[in-house]
Amino acid sequence: PRVPPFATIHPHLPVFHLNGISKMFALPDLKLGWIAANPAGYGPWSDRLELLNDTFLGANSLTQHMLPTLFGQGMPFVEQMVERVRANMQFALERFQGSERIAAQLPDGGYYLFPQIDTAEEEEHCVLTLLDRGINVHPGYFYGYERGVHLMVSALTEATVFREGVERLVRGIEELA
Repeated sequence: PRVPPFATIHPHLPVFHLNGISKMFALPDLKLGWIAANPAGYGPWSDRLELLNDTFLGANSLTQHMLPTLFGQGMPFVEQMVERVRANMQFALERFQGSERIAAQLPDGGYYLFPQIDTAEEEEHCVLTLLDRGINVHPGYFYGYERGVHLMVSALTEATVFREGVERLVRGIEELA
């Protein structure tokens, strides 16, 4: 169900909406952002918002030049990327289910999976062993997973490469002592 904007329900509260092209179009290196506020937020906060805008939300000329093209043609890229992430995550989850040593679930958001590995090894040893076998992974503690052994798997990768990586990861986990 569609939910009315928070500022509509509570017009007396200051409400700020932040967005930018790095999030909208999955372009982390291109910075152009904006803040929109309702009257309750803009009036008393306008000087501070202007400072934040000037300090953190400015854009270089290349980004500004690309803006019309991004807004005109960027959404098909985003839609394709979202579909790739969904398909990759589904593949990984199905493949992980076939392993007694790997447990994973869909994240609440984003494009990373953090499978938990059932092993007696320390996370660092697990990661280094996998790296020695040519399987590039990041430890879960880089991302706040501090209990147990977790690995980070990015589902942004092109599907063929992703599938091969997941297969290698599963084999590598199964071979751990």
